[in-house]
Amino acid sequence: MAYVETPAPITPFPTEPALTPPPPTPPPTPSPTVGYNSKASKSSPPSKSGKSCGESRVVIARDDEVSTILPPASDDIRVDVLDNDTTTPSGGPSGDEDTGEELFVTSIIDGPSSGTCTTPDDGSAVVFAPPDELFVGEVSCEYEACTEDVLVCDTAVVTITILPDVVAVDDSVSADSTASPIEVDVLANDFTTPPGEELIVSSIVVGPTAGTCVPSGDGTMVVYTPPSSSFVGEVSCEYEACTEDGLVCDTAVVTITILPDVVAVDDSVSADSTASPIEVDVLANDFTTPPGEELIVSSIVVGPEDGTCAPTADGTMVVYTPPSSSFVGEVSCEYEACTVDGLVCDTAVLTVTFTRSPSDRPTLVSLLSRANREFLCLCSFFQLTYLVPFLSPLYI
Repeated sequence: MAYVETPAPITPFPTEPALTPPPPTPPPTPSPTVGYNSKASKSSPPSKSGKSCGESRVVIARDDEVSTILPPASDDIRVDVLDNDTTTPSGGPSGDEDTGEELFVTSIIDGPSSGTCTTPDDGSAVVFAPPDELFVGEVSCEYEACTEDVLVCDTAVVTITILPDVVAVDDSVSADSTASPIEVDVLANDFTTPPGEELIVSSIVVGPTAGTCVPSGDGTMVVYTPPSSSFVGEVSCEYEACTEDGLVCDTAVVTITILPDVVAVDDSVSADSTASPIEVDVLANDFTTPPGEELIVSSIVVGPEDGTCAPTADGTMVVYTPPSSSFVGEVSCEYEACTVDGLVCDTAVLTVTFTRSPSDRPTLVSLLSRANREFLCLCSFFQLTYLVPFLSPLYI
């Protein structure tokens, strides 16, 4: 409420001669004049009312509301509360005619529940100092605005809301072409200061050049849908992350790389024991979706129990080396087939079966020769076992 001194009317002395002039009537106690504003209900007089007669001005201080994101540590919040306060002629029809007289914040009438409100030495603003560097919430304080001569004043309330800071961080994900649509948890690396505020994806600010990006139904993810099932390539979209009340937001970019799907198929080959080492074109039946991507054998995931498996120098085959030139049996090794950039891979098993070489296989002659040797051995055994003991007494 603005308080202004208004002079009371004085009864003049009579001009006619009188025996004894009557004593002058004392002026009545002046009452404050209420300004034309919404604060007429305020009853607290200003602390520096400095009342004087002849004043024809009214100060109208208007309430202020400001919101700010959590400031950097040790930074106070300055509010220019005088920007909407005015001085008007008293008794005006509307109270909105600003005389342009400069006003000053002379004092803080009522401080905030947390932190402190002060005014700088030049009286140009109200400065709020939070209780700590992570304070968020709403506080208010009442200030007094006066003319430079501090003869006319009014009070108003400034409400300051400190909101948490939101930091959205860029994301980058890769997926094969079979994963559609693709859900990206973009909020996983986004955060607030102080921490603990829940965030949602409120909107897509800039969409991708191919396909579509939309927030998920619950606002926790960005969902990307490629333009077709055969699409491969890199796209990006910009999303907005906000606090649940939508008062503080930040934006970040999610980059999605759609890679071809790699399918490695098991292989099985047979060879004789003289073929060593053995090169197997394991990539001949491996493929990508969509087709056309070049593949290489990047590594051997699981080696064989006997011998060794290794990729060729150019990565086009698997080379198996048996433990010896006479090795016969079945071995297997697991290899990894990848795109040339190594971003997408799949594994398959190569099985190699070793048999005897034709030169090692028995022929009819060799079989008869072997039978003859075995027969002679049998005869020798019979002679030593039966004939010698039987005939020996005859020669004694």
